[in-house]
Amino acid sequence: MLGLTNLVGFGPATSPNKNIKLLCHCDSAGTSFVDSSLFGNTITAQGNATQSTTQSKFGGSSAYLDGTSDNLSTANVADFAFGTGDFTLACWVYYDAASVGSDRGIFDGRTTPTGNLPTVYTGTSGVLYYYTGSSNKITSAAGVMLPRTWQHIALARSGSSTRLFVNGVQVGSTYTDTTNYAQTRFFVGRLHDQTNGWLGYIDEILIMKGQALYTSTFPPPAAPYEV
Repeated sequence: MLGLTNLVGFGPATSPNKNIKLLCHCDSAGTSFVDSSLFGNTITAQGNATQSTTQSKFGGSSAYLDGTSDNLSTANVADFAFGTGDFTLACWVYYDAASVGSDRGIFDGRTTPTGNLPTVYTGTSGVLYYYTGSSNKITSAAGVMLPRTWQHIALARSGSSTRLFVNGVQVGSTYTDTTNYAQTRFFVGRLHDQTNGWLGYIDEILIMKGQALYTSTFPPPAAPYEV
């Protein structure tokens, strides 16, 4: 595997990267999801969430969620409290249906429906959203999210600028944001306030605190992330 920074053209990797607070390759067996970061945070499979060899971006398997009450939840720890600093959320997703349905969560840091915390989700007509503070702050064009196709999703805040990317291309406008994000856990593959969740596969789940890995157009990772 290549070093994390090599994947995005920033030169030789500095290893280990302590800004990586969670890295899940989804390559373990069954419902045992492993955080390969330095911190070894607990990842819990909820509902029927499991690891499947039917589809994967890298490594031969990925997380599979059946769209009903399935998700992965992290431990409740300070590693995921971004404060006012830089951060990155990224993963590969594969929506396993003829068209991308509405309100399917990818990342959600909320513990209440109106929480002012980072949330990335799909809506109708293949729209991708960044939601926080009780409203959508970044909205992509329709048709950005595609069915039955692996796509790289990334959200990154650098300074006061938050950007949303699909396959390395920014979608929607840059959101000016200095919010103090105090969440201490994440749901992956579900919106906190809904039972329907991601329908399909998720791979290479990355959460970084203190580093905006992406600030402009980039080539999607050609290999798994590495600490």
